[in-house]
Amino acid sequence: MRKTALLIPGLLAMIACDTQGEIEVSDTGAPDYLDVGEDATLLWDNPDYRPEIDRFAPNGVPIALPLGTSNAYDLTFSTWKGEGDGDRLGIHLTTTDVNADGKGDLIAGSQYADGASGGDGAAYMNKANFSSGNQNVGGAKGRYYGPTASNAGETVGSGGDIDGDGIDDLILGGRNFTNPDETWKVNSGVAYLVQNFARGAVTLETDTIEIRGAKAYDFAGAGVAIVGDLNGDSYADIAIGATGADDGGSGSGAVYIFNGPVTANTDVTAADATIAGEAADDGAGARILGVGDYDGDGFDDFAVGVRGNDNNGSNSGAVYVVTNSTLPLSFDAADYVFYGNTADAAAGNQLAAAGDMDGDGYSDFIAGALGHAGSGAAFLVTGNTAGAGVKIGGVAKEKFLGELSGDQFGASLAVGDINGDDVADVLVGSNRFAASDRGAVYGFYGPFDYDGTTTGAVLADTKVLGVGSGDRFGSALSYVENVDNAGRNMVAVGASSRGGNKGAVYLFKVD
Repeated sequence: MRKTALLIPGLLAMIACDTQGEIEVSDTGAPDYLDVGEDATLLWDNPDYRPEIDRFAPNGVPIALPLGTSNAYDLTFSTWKGEGDGDRLGIHLTTTDVNADGKGDLIAGSQYADGASGGDGAAYMNKANFSSGNQNVGGAKGRYYGPTASNAGETVGSGGDIDGDGIDDLILGGRNFTNPDETWKVNSGVAYLVQNFARGAVTLETDTIEIRGAKAYDFAGAGVAIVGDLNGDSYADIAIGATGADDGGSGSGAVYIFNGPVTANTDVTAADATIAGEAADDGAGARILGVGDYDGDGFDDFAVGVRGNDNNGSNSGAVYVVTNSTLPLSFDAADYVFYGNTADAAAGNQLAAAGDMDGDGYSDFIAGALGHAGSGAAFLVTGNTAGAGVKIGGVAKEKFLGELSGDQFGASLAVGDINGDDVADVLVGSNRFAASDRGAVYGFYGPFDYDGTTTGAVLADTKVLGVGSGDRFGSALSYVENVDNAGRNMVAVGASSRGGNKGAVYLFKVD
């Protein structure tokens, strides 16, 4: 039996029912009560009485991230703000431990760090413990600034030790980079490998290892990731996506694999492996994720999301999982291939590692499909799920569906325990929720049944809305573990268009 709580001005009514209860509320705020077990929906005669918190935890205590909160500021522990108008801070987020102190640190990408379209780009890092209240990222512990018009920091990746020094490293992508020494290679792109934590301002061109794109309009760095140890040599490996590369046809895209350690500046032609997009105009390489050991062979694997794949209709999308066996020359030969269900589903627009959620010994992942059924969806695919060109919606063990057409539910994803029961939960961002693109983030509590059930966003256990019109709250998500060495965790949410497109990152305590 589920308890549904209604917060009505002047009255708190608790109605127990085994399904969603139907209560007709008059404009006086007085409800008509139903018998236990009656089927119902909520009908509000006067929208002024619509509750701001309309679901409670089973014990009657408000949940960590209340459903229907109208203003993210009501709940935040800390808010990071972009340095200047147009920066778009919060376009991407990642978590790692930059100084090996056992606490989770947070890195936020900023697409246009100089405040102008086509800007330089930057990434900002703060170490745990985090300060509370409003923070301008100009004072962040680490500030990584890209070269002119590169968009460095639009994508950020972390999660492994590439050089073997015992400390996790970072990788930043700048897809619009043009090499000043080879100006004919317009927008060839670049990735920057940051292997030692440095306090203060860091110039990416001079203080990091640089991996450049090969040709004009390759857009190398459109996706970047540290994908784990693919070849079992105890060094983490990196993947760089170039969405404009022509290896599999014009605009097919490609992903370049470099086995760690990487010790000197180079370009993608020196990659240890190149995997081409399946077809022309796929644009492979924008989303890359180290998923852990997906197939159970003891080696790390990685996934690539390609929202522009057309196998089941224009922009139906695809997700490829590549295991550590001989890397394929093209993604259509990947070990596991999952296609979007229908045209415009854009499956693979976002990916998130999920650990072993169902406890079967294989690593799982979640894929977004922000155009699925118009509203968007997220699909939980459990490890070693067979896939040879199958529809992702047909094999996903849990499915989450957005509320309204155009919400872009699935724009961001994260997995972690948000209600303190030591069971992994799923977070899904919907960065264009509501006609005003305010944005929202939904939380779904585990454990799940892993039986292919579809759960609508209206049944989420938690929902937090953006602060204002056009914020695009939910642009990015990251679960930050152990921020204080006492096991406290946080959720970071990007709102890349907040405050004159300065962008913002909100940190929430979740247990």
